Amino acid sequence: MYFRVTDYIIGHSNWYKKQFEDAERIKKAPHNLDVINFGSNPAKYGIDYCECGMNGYNFAIGPQTIEFDYTMLQNYHTYLRPDGPRLLLLLLFCPFNTCKDFYTEHDGTVYKNIRYYPILDKEYIPNYDDFLYDRFIVHPSKLGLKSLYHALRHRHGYNATFDINCNRLSAEEMKCDAKNRIADWKSEFFLDDLTPDNLSDLVIKSLVYNSDIIVKIKAFCDDHNINVKIVVPPLSKELSDTIPQNFREKCFYSIIRDKNIPIYDYADDKELSNNDNFLNSLFLNKKGRVKFTNRVIADILKKNND
Repeated sequence: MYFRVTDYIIGHSNWYKKQFEDAERIKKAPHNLDVINFGSNPAKYGIDYCECGMNGYNFAIGPQTIEFDYTMLQNYHTYLRPDGPRLLLLLLFCPFNTCKDFYTEHDGTVYKNIRYYPILDKEYIPNYDDFLYDRFIVHPSKLGLKSLYHALRHRHGYNATFDINCNRLSAEEMKCDAKNRIADWKSEFFLDDLTPDNLSDLVIKSLVYNSDIIVKIKAFCDDHNINVKIVVPPLSKELSDTIPQNFREKCFYSIIRDKNIPIYDYADDKELSNNDNFLNSLFLNKKGRVKFTNRVIADILKKNND
């Protein structure tokens, strides 16, 4: 009885739902959609279809590799309505999204892919572990007393960061945030600097791998009559200024180009890159993501009608 009650308390707590916030959102997705998107955190914080005039849903998960974009597409493309525009937005962050093929132990526990347990069958999840599935999904009481403490402490919810409608960082804090993100990416990708002639073997291998995955995504979309687009979200000026153009060309644009997929690039759009639209140097706030989504949909529809 104790474990059954504890399973319920933890499994229904806001703390537990926070651990699987992306999966919880995706499990609520409706069918018969006009537009869907996949991607990592910049896509998660970058898209909100509430005012764009189309029936859309955000399937992004953070963090996520392009390979898992493909996996999610294979599992969730049926949520598009069969008689609609069949429009898919594939969001790739410029330029680092193409620099990662798989998460490893170097990246911490994220490589275990537990965030996918509630929404994908185990054959689609690399490093799947029945022991972890039992602890996190079937019997969360096995996570221990510390998890029960967090569940009881946060039973009234968390700060709704996702719904923040403004930028609370000063100009100096934005610069600091951008600097810290670049430092984290250098560590993640084993880079001494952002010069395209000094790429790590890991990045070079990932660029080739992700180029092949994008080709597979395009072929899958063609086979299923899905209109695929690549959309590059806006960067804050503070972050954009730290990423050299020749690095972007080598590590991103050269990979996505010539795939016969239309590219909508807003990385340095003056209006959208305004700090008022951001939570931090990378993620858009609620106001910014609505504005960005409206712009993307309008631009795509306009081009389709020309």
